[in-house]
Amino acid sequence: LGNQISNSTNNAILSTTANATATTVRGDVINLQNATGTALTSAGISYTRTYGEFAYTAGTITPAATNTVYAYPLDTTLTNSGTTISNTSRVNINVSGVYKITMSLQAHMTTNSVGQCDFWLRKNGTNVANSATIVELLKDSKQVITMEWIVSSAGSDYWEIMYAVDDTNLVFPYDAAISSPYTRPAVPPIIVNVIPAGA
Repeated sequence: LGNQISNSTNNAILSTTANATATTVRGDVINLQNATGTALTSAGISYTRTYGEFAYTAGTITPAATNTVYAYPLDTTLTNSGTTISNTSRVNINVSGVYKITMSLQAHMTTNSVGQCDFWLRKNGTNVANSATIVELLKDSKQVITMEWIVSSAGSDYWEIMYAVDDTNLVFPYDAAISSPYTRPAVPPIIVNVIPAGA
């Protein structure tokens, strides 16, 4: 069974659920101490945050056909805790919570025409309502496209960013690292971040 200690004078509550799977501490002033009774500062408190940064680094993403839905591929984990990638395009958030999923995308219209790209979010293979954005690129232009979604994710959910273009000359370029005339890292066509939405 769970336990609860309360003080009706100042409404301070310490409670645990059955088998101590969760603990709630509520009060206007909360003081934490170590085993010897010394007050803990923020340096003495630790917890694991869930986050991730993923990219595609194998080369330029080139759509094979117009008006066809594709998932942006991801093949490289830049940093992660509690998140992973799988099945070439899935971002798995393995801890339930509310998160920001952000995208930074390099886009290039390579010919003398106007191209349109639609992109949106999918959850567990189903399109997320009202998550789409339309971007048009003018002839022979380059653009960095950024987007951010706030999602509620269960520990078994996976997320994908989908896209479709009306011209296969609209591509998402990869640029290799350079060492001259200055040193610069590689430029992936897409980087996706997962960040806790709360503090």
